[in-house]
Amino acid sequence: MKTQVSFYIAFMASIFSPALKAQCHVVGTEPLYQLESLIETYTLANGLKVRLLPLEDKQTLTIASQFNVGSRNEAKGQSGYAHLFEHMLFKGSENAPGDTYAQQFSALGARFNASTHFDYTNYFVTLPSQALARGLYLEADRFIRPSLNATTVKNQQETVLQEMAQTIDNQPYVRSAMEFLLAQVEGTAYGHGVIGSREDITQATPESLTTFHHAYYRPDAMQLSLVGKLSPEVKTLIAQNFGSWPQPTQAIPPFSALNITPKPVHAELIDERGPWPGLLLAWHTVGKDHPDAAAIRLLEAHLLQNTASALAKSANIIPTKCSVIPYPLN
Repeated sequence: MKTQVSFYIAFMASIFSPALKAQCHVVGTEPLYQLESLIETYTLANGLKVRLLPLEDKQTLTIASQFNVGSRNEAKGQSGYAHLFEHMLFKGSENAPGDTYAQQFSALGARFNASTHFDYTNYFVTLPSQALARGLYLEADRFIRPSLNATTVKNQQETVLQEMAQTIDNQPYVRSAMEFLLAQVEGTAYGHGVIGSREDITQATPESLTTFHHAYYRPDAMQLSLVGKLSPEVKTLIAQNFGSWPQPTQAIPPFSALNITPKPVHAELIDERGPWPGLLLAWHTVGKDHPDAAAIRLLEAHLLQNTASALAKSANIIPTKCSVIPYPLN
């Protein structure tokens, strides 16, 4: 597999031709601005940022939580901790032990999931609007008082290792491509994969994960967003569940942005699992906080997201032999 940055540039030139531009439809942005104007933002005394977007025509609501911790925060010997800890938060807390969290939300017909990235970790649950109080209670309990016992840690270590095997190690090209991309930022906080190494994951302990929790799961590192049909008591419920969470006296360590000097890189990667030759295209863009980040994500989706993408059509790619795996270092 070879990296062909020059191919991507030539392809970009063809996609932005006048003929294609003429086919593009302008989408009005007014509805987005109207929604944005409805968002209320405030901060609790402990530093937790809250956003509320009431949508009265809905019968459900979504509770979305983001913590400013990802794989970039992991110390040497702790790669994969952010992702492993995400798994732990679905497996019990002080007042909702074991699988109580999943059982109660499933009984309500709720949807819930999470994702870990280089810079942050996201959690969300979408549930009936009348279950707001229960939803906030369960979310606060697991974030503030997670159960990190030896049995649960061992169970989730095995789960993460299975995930690693299924999604990375046994997938053609994924491991070799991931390691090639990470090698371009070797020696930085972004130089290891979000999922971590097998050795570090298996050596995690309840004590080391508790230390990780105290360092990074804190109110002033959290953003809480509620969208949907919101009860008039929503602010009171947020204060009841999250307001007493103490803010640590020690400030969050500052983190310097990663500056990468763009340069062409070419390599041939050998992957014994690859059934046919593959083409890896990688390019430098901007970080998630850059004003152009949203536009770049839309462009990525248009160009690369699936077999109906502009790249697949332009290159006449056979659908069963096309796979696009975004790996943003943002």
